[in-house]
Amino acid sequence: MLLPISLGLSAALRRVLHQRPDVFDRMDLSQHRTVCIAPTDMPVSFQISLGGLDPRVRAIACRDTRPSDARIEAPIRTLINVFEGREDGDAVFFSNDLWIEGDTSLIVGLRNALEEAELTLADLLPLGLPILSARQAGPDGPSRQGAR
Repeated sequence: MLLPISLGLSAALRRVLHQRPDVFDRMDLSQHRTVCIAPTDMPVSFQISLGGLDPRVRAIACRDTRPSDARIEAPIRTLINVFEGREDGDAVFFSNDLWIEGDTSLIVGLRNALEEAELTLADLLPLGLPILSARQAGPDGPSRQGAR
């Protein structure tokens, strides 16, 4: 079940890198690096492989313990708010609503690259996948509706 999600997210990542090769220029991607984004309220995490010739995203079960260079954990709503710029990542981190482990310089570089590129969530999702926006989320969490 996770393979189609992985393939779609990997295609979206490659599309962004092809359309915007400058996005990750500020990051040292001469070596293969991995970042795991783990929504704490979802049964799946996303391992992003950067650098090298084969950038990809793998959707993995939360119990999967594949090693990563860095890991970010937070509720999905917090992750989306930080990504969309509605919450300050530093403030969320220091309030203990977001956890980082591993190579923090990789996380900071990724955050800065995404912020500078002014990407939207739609830019990083496979074409046709409904967008889960925090704006659509009620007080009890994300809604099931998506919009594009």
